[in-house]
Amino acid sequence: LKAACKGLEALASDASRRASEGAVAVQMVVASDPAVRRACAELGLLADTPGKTSARRENVERLLCASFMPCFKALAFAQQHLGEHRASSSGYGRCVQLLEQVAPASAYHAHWAVEHALESRKVGTAGEDFDQSAQTAQRWVRAH
Repeated sequence: LKAACKGLEALASDASRRASEGAVAVQMVVASDPAVRRACAELGLLADTPGKTSARRENVERLLCASFMPCFKALAFAQQHLGEHRASSSGYGRCVQLLEQVAPASAYHAHWAVEHALESRKVGTAGEDFDQSAQTAQRWVRAH
């Protein structure tokens, strides 16, 4: 399990790096291609302020990382079973952030929010993140 965990860590790191590079490339295309810029403007995807540009890049990074969701979930799960609860909590938190982007209020979102809340509680980081994850899970369960 430890060897698999190391491999998943390397894959997750590589996926994150490539997603960041991809988000920068998307920004460059938007900036240089008038047709893409017009299409983004029509969809309301262009930022009016510099702060929104950074948020848009982060959204693109999360969308690109979401393609590797099974890797991030497997890594958090493996860390949990290795007793690395702080790393597992962080990993589940990342899964919740990605799911908020691509599948908000879904069963997957609720499930991983519960896992994040439980792991956060184990390591004593059950602050705002724990409350938010637990509330997300409760809202979904009550709605369905």
